[in-house]
Amino acid sequence: MAARTAPDSIALPAMRSDPASGAARKATRGATWRLALLLLAFIALPLVLYESFRAADAEKRAIVLSTTQAQVDLIAAGLRPLLDRDDTAAVERLDDAVRALAAEGRTLRVIRAPRQAAHELGFLVAAHPAASEAEFAAIRTKLRDAELAGLDRATCKGSTAIEARVAGAGGDSEILAAAALVATPGSCWTILIGWMSAPFLASSLGRPYWR
Repeated sequence: MAARTAPDSIALPAMRSDPASGAARKATRGATWRLALLLLAFIALPLVLYESFRAADAEKRAIVLSTTQAQVDLIAAGLRPLLDRDDTAAVERLDDAVRALAAEGRTLRVIRAPRQAAHELGFLVAAHPAASEAEFAAIRTKLRDAELAGLDRATCKGSTAIEARVAGAGGDSEILAAAALVATPGSCWTILIGWMSAPFLASSLGRPYWR
């Protein structure tokens, strides 16, 4: 009886791909990519909008501060004739002039320091609205802590924007906006203006934009 020999190889039936299965995989990959792009858009859009609004707010703040600095320069120039006299009669007239120059919602203060102590803030001579010693102490602290790069107290010259908030009993009560120095033979005067109206206090002046 003849022995049977095993075949050298056994041919397996060819595997045929299922068209429906391949289409389903492609559809799944496409949906995944679309979902990823959608999530990326949801994440990126708020960041783009935030940066756009922040840039617009920074531009508006720069305009407000530069305008306020120009105002304090004009006020300082207007008060100079009285400051140059530096006598009792001039100080009395200075109080009237400060009340006349202070606009609604804007504070105006005139501070005097002896020339030999110009690096110190000095004492309050005239203000509108009137400020108590405690209120002025808070303002003095803010001015001392602020970086007023535009003011040269050694020569008593210069002006600068400030953008510093002063806290009151019920929250922020004022935004110190700009200051200018006026030198006279015996004194170094600081002209300080600020804002206490609701629109300015509600703005981003003096605090981070995101707050």
